[in-house]
Amino acid sequence: MKYRFFLSLAVGVLMCGALPVSAATVAPHIGVSAVSFEKAAKPPTCKVLLTYKRPRAGDSTTLLWRSQKAEYMTGLYTTDKREAQGSQNIIFGHPGVQNFELSFVGPGGTTTCKLQVNVREKLVAE
Repeated sequence: MKYRFFLSLAVGVLMCGALPVSAATVAPHIGVSAVSFEKAAKPPTCKVLLTYKRPRAGDSTTLLWRSQKAEYMTGLYTTDKREAQGSQNIIFGHPGVQNFELSFVGPGGTTTCKLQVNVREKLVAE
């Protein structure tokens, strides 16, 4: 199969060679356009955790957060922008479920990290 293709191509070239130059020359129009691709920025990554994992009502602990590829973080009690890596001391006033939802914003979009803390009853000394 390869040989047939080669022969037919060779015959076509030979036949064009026998024609006058004006008849054998073909000037195809070839357009070239440049296409550039930008690599899309990846969304930020994030991690949120407590230094004391099983707090009781009245306990003080530290909420820590960090992110890669984020410019800032929002969502901790206010809508203020905070550093993409930081900490906040927290005192849990009462038992129950406490939810933290922090959003990290960067060139690739927004990523939200959630942390749910089950605050236990305060120990009462007898």
